[in-house]
Amino acid sequence: MNNVIWRYELNATEKNSILIPENSEILSIQAHNDIICMWIKVNPVKRKVKRIFEIIETGIPMSEIDIPRKFISTVQLFNGKMILHVFENIYNKKCIENYCETKAGNDLSDYEM
Repeated sequence: MNNVIWRYELNATEKNSILIPENSEILSIQAHNDIICMWIKVNPVKRKVKRIFEIIETGIPMSEIDIPRKFISTVQLFNGKMILHVFENIYNKKCIENYCETKAGNDLSDYEM
């Protein structure tokens, strides 16, 4: 089957766990009617894997768990009154690739497959 572009909505909470077909490509993240939307190129027949995206508001401390994150995009909501930054959890991506590493002393249950 050919690739298609799917839209996912992200909650403006700290973590969003989404099932996405593996090897998908994030194309864009933008505000659409004050909802954070992510457009991803997917192959719908591929198996779905869990990916975790974190939304961090400007000036708000990031999670204390030392999990590697990759910056994806910055989004403005409510005519620029709220600025949010979207990160993908890289630890979860390692789990997707069948490599899960635990860090002593941290509760990583949200990040494991």
